[in-house]
Amino acid sequence: MITWISSYPKSGSTYLRLLINSYLCGGRLDINNLPYGGSDNRKYYYQAVAPVSVDKMTRDEIFFIRYAALFNMAYGMFQIPCLIKTHNVNGNAQDIDLIPYQITDRAFHVVRDPRNIIPSFSRHMDLTIDKSIEALNDREFSISNDGKFYHVLSDWSTHVNSWLNEQRYQVTLIKYEKLVADPADTIRGVLDRLGIYIDEDYVQKAVESTKIDHLREQENTEGFLEKSSSNQFFHGQTDYQKDLTEDQIKRIEEQHYETMDRLGYTTACGDNEGQGRDSTRQSA
Repeated sequence: MITWISSYPKSGSTYLRLLINSYLCGGRLDINNLPYGGSDNRKYYYQAVAPVSVDKMTRDEIFFIRYAALFNMAYGMFQIPCLIKTHNVNGNAQDIDLIPYQITDRAFHVVRDPRNIIPSFSRHMDLTIDKSIEALNDREFSISNDGKFYHVLSDWSTHVNSWLNEQRYQVTLIKYEKLVADPADTIRGVLDRLGIYIDEDYVQKAVESTKIDHLREQENTEGFLEKSSSNQFFHGQTDYQKDLTEDQIKRIEEQHYETMDRLGYTTACGDNEGQGRDSTRQSA
């Protein structure tokens, strides 16, 4: 059964995966070799269930074999727990359930203030700030590196709520802000929910190995296979108040204030009476 590590892009799921991998590998970390939490779009697993070369298949045809590929990942991988990363919305595409509950055990969903997502997303996708905000607000938005394997994102609010409203299996909410402020406590919470023994020495080694200067050093010397542009992937935290104009901030808040309020991200829109309240999900 699959345990999902889900997030809208640039929300902190890579950092969480690095912490988990470092812990489970005894404090060792190779950013280009992560046994746990690989992508749900790994070509190998699709090819294993495809009748022809996936290179000859269309986007829609790849969607049609997705369930079989995910089943292959869930029961054909040696790693326990079976952790799989996804940026997909918890919904449908071409009438295909992107996150099939029948082979899902649980999910950890990582969220970040969307105003701080934008500067990181802009660098990652090599887009302008304005184009990045358009993407964040677009219910039809998807991303792909090859025009075949897609991450169906939708807009930020739809994406986040699709996971937080899930009732068929447990979804643990992890806020990026807590993750970076106290990674040790966060990883302990994840391990506890996975039923994995917590070794404090390994916890501290995982926190140390994933410090931003160590990650940058590895990226600068060895590259990072998961980045999609020439810009630095491990850039560090952003400050939207410095990176965005008032008009750009307003465009984000006007569309997403209800979900931001649900998560405790204060905005100039709405009444923010529910700040920090989310009775439907536990936090790690």
